[in-house]
Amino acid sequence: CQEVEVEIALAFCLAHWSSSFTASFGSISRYSVMMWFLVLALFGLSQGQQYINDEQSGRQGRIFVRWGRQDCPAGSSLVYIGEAAGEYHGHSGSGANLQCLNGQDVNEGAYDTSDTSGGLLYTVEYQTRNYLNTWFDELHDSEVPCAVCRAPRKPWVRFGEHRCPSGHTTLYNGYTFNTHTGHRRGQAICMDRYSIGIGSRGNEDAHLLYPTETVSINGYTNYYEVTCAVCSAPHDGAVYIHYGKAACPSGRTKLDGGLIAGAHYTHAGGPSDYMCLTKNAAYLDVKAGDQGTAQIYHTEFETSGSLNTAWNNLHDYEAQCVICQAPSSRPSTMMVPGTASCPTGWTQDYKGYIMAPYYTQVRANWICMDEAPVRTGSSGNQNGALLYLTEIRDSGLGYTLNREVTCSICSKGGGSVYMEMGKTTCETGDSRIWNGRVGGAWYQHGGSGNQPLCLHPTPTWLAYKSTATNMALMYRGEYELSVMSAAKYKAVHNRDVSCVVCQRGSNFQDAFMMPGRLSCPANYQAEYSGLLVSEHNTHPKGTYNCLSNTLASPSTSAADNNGRLFYPVEIQTANGRVFEFAKQFYELPCTLCKGPAPPPPPPPPEDTSTGATFTRWGRWDCPAGSKEVYQGRGAGAYYTHSGSGHEYLCMTQEQEFEPGSWSDAGNSR
Repeated sequence: CQEVEVEIALAFCLAHWSSSFTASFGSISRYSVMMWFLVLALFGLSQGQQYINDEQSGRQGRIFVRWGRQDCPAGSSLVYIGEAAGEYHGHSGSGANLQCLNGQDVNEGAYDTSDTSGGLLYTVEYQTRNYLNTWFDELHDSEVPCAVCRAPRKPWVRFGEHRCPSGHTTLYNGYTFNTHTGHRRGQAICMDRYSIGIGSRGNEDAHLLYPTETVSINGYTNYYEVTCAVCSAPHDGAVYIHYGKAACPSGRTKLDGGLIAGAHYTHAGGPSDYMCLTKNAAYLDVKAGDQGTAQIYHTEFETSGSLNTAWNNLHDYEAQCVICQAPSSRPSTMMVPGTASCPTGWTQDYKGYIMAPYYTQVRANWICMDEAPVRTGSSGNQNGALLYLTEIRDSGLGYTLNREVTCSICSKGGGSVYMEMGKTTCETGDSRIWNGRVGGAWYQHGGSGNQPLCLHPTPTWLAYKSTATNMALMYRGEYELSVMSAAKYKAVHNRDVSCVVCQRGSNFQDAFMMPGRLSCPANYQAEYSGLLVSEHNTHPKGTYNCLSNTLASPSTSAADNNGRLFYPVEIQTANGRVFEFAKQFYELPCTLCKGPAPPPPPPPPEDTSTGATFTRWGRWDCPAGSKEVYQGRGAGAYYTHSGSGHEYLCMTQEQEFEPGSWSDAGNSR
C-alpha cells in the first residue's frame, strides 16, 4: 500500500495551494502552512513503538513509549502524552534511560528548592540537519515529544529492520536514535519515521539525539542509518533477549536474532544498551558516508584467562543473541541476579553470568549471558563493544569476594514483576519473590554496569575463579540524600540501599513509572510513590529510578562506604529553555502505576431470533413461523428520474429526523 506517500503528496499539493492562502494571511508563513498540512495528513497514520520490559522505567505488560509523537498507533490506546527528558549531553552522570515527562508535582514538605546539582533532567532535541532526509532536516533543534501507549499484545522492538515478522502487527517503523559518540551514553530508542517536533526550535543543546549508523557489523552496510520496527506479538507470553545463543530453548518461540551491538569501548557516547540486531539489515532512507554522529559496533567477548577453557576460547569472538517469547501461559519475566536458579513456581528460560564493560571503560547495561555462549565471526581482535564477566568486590553485599556473579532468566504466569528500592516488603496485594541489597558499579569507575540490581540474598555459583581478575566489578548501593528536607531521607543518608522484588496479582500485567508525578493517569492506580533518583551528574552514567516513599528502617551503619550512589533528581534549564510545566531545582517525585487489562467491550444486545432477515413485499404481516421486525411502505426513485438510488427500500412508518439537520423546503436533489 502507498497510503503514507499518497497522503504526503496530498499535503504538498495543499502546501502549494498555500501560496494564495498566505497572500491573504501574510503573518503566517508558507512554511508553517505546509507543515500544518503535513501534520494533518499524517495524524491518523498507523505507527507505534516499544522496548523489551524497560525495567528501569517500570514499563511492563503491553505498555510502550512512542518517541517522536504525541498520539498512539491504530489499535493501541493512549495512556498519557509528554515530552522527552534526559541528561545534558556533556554531563557524564545522572541517568541513561530517557523519561517521558507529563508534568511536575511538588511535595513542599519533602523537597529542597535550591540548586543541589545531584541527578539532573533536561529537554531532549533532535540533531538531524543533513544527517538523514528532508523530513528530519525540518525537525533539527526542536524538542522531542512522546506518548505512552498500550499495545494490543506484548510489544517489542526489532532493531535493524523496519518490518515485523509474519504474524506480528507492525505498530510503526522508523530509525534508531542515540547519543553522539563524543557525548555521553544514552538509551537507544526507535524514533517514529514520521516524528514531529515541539517547542522552540532554538538551539538549547541539552540532551541531543542523532540517527545511528553501523560500523563493522556483518550483514550491515557501514555508515548506513539503522532502521527499527515496533511490533505487537501474536500473544502476551514474556519476551526476553537470550544473550549468547542463536536459537531459543525448546518450548519458546524465536521472534528475531542476530548479533549483539553496542557503543565502541573507547567512545564516551553511544547506546548504553547491548542491542540485539536482526541478522540482515533492511533500510529506509540512508545518508551514505561516515556522518560521525551516533554509531554502533559488533560486540566481542573479552574472556581470556577467565573461567575455564570453554570461556577462554570465546575471547575476541563476536557475541550472538536471539529474541524469544515464552508461551502465553507465562506472561511475566525477570532476571534474578546472583543465583543460577529460579524461585519456586518459576520456569527457568536460561542461566548464566552477569556481563558488562570493563570497570575502567564506559558503562553500559548489565546483561545476563548464557552459561555456554555460541561464538561467531573470527578470533581477530576487532574490538568494538566489549563484554567482561563481573566480580563481587564489596563484602557488604554478603557474597564471596572475587567470584563471578551468576544470573537466571525466569518466567511465570500471573502479574508483572517490579523492584522497589528502599523497601524489604511488597505493597499490599503483591507477593514477595525475594528481598536483598542493591548492587551496582562503584561511583568513580567509568565502566561496569549502569543500572542497579537487586541481588538475591542467597547466591549460587556456576564455574568461578577465586582470585581477582579485574573485569566488571560490583559494589553495594548507598543513599546520598542529605540535601532533602524530610527527616526520613536524612535518616538513611550514607546507608546501604535495601530492595525487594515483587509480583503483582494476576490482574495486573501493565505497569509504568510516572516521572515527576504523584498520581497516575485515568484507569491506572498507584503502586507506590517516591523520589526520582540517579547517579550524580558528575559521576559516570547511571539510570533514573523510583525510590520508595516509605523507606525501610536502616539495618546498616551510617559509615560512608560509597559504592553505587543515589541522588535526588531535579529539572535544570538549558540555555534558558526549561519544560513549560517545570519548577526548576525542585526534586522530582515519581509514581509506579499499574492497571488491569481493560475490560472487553460489552456484547451486542441479545437477538433471540434465528435465521436470516428478509422483506415480504406486498404485505403488512409475516408468514407463519417468522417474526415481525417492522412494517413499512415500498419506496424508490421517481420512474422518470435517471439518478438517485437503484434499489427499493422498505421505509418504516415511524419516521424520525435529527433536530436542526433538515429543512421542509424542497431543494430539487
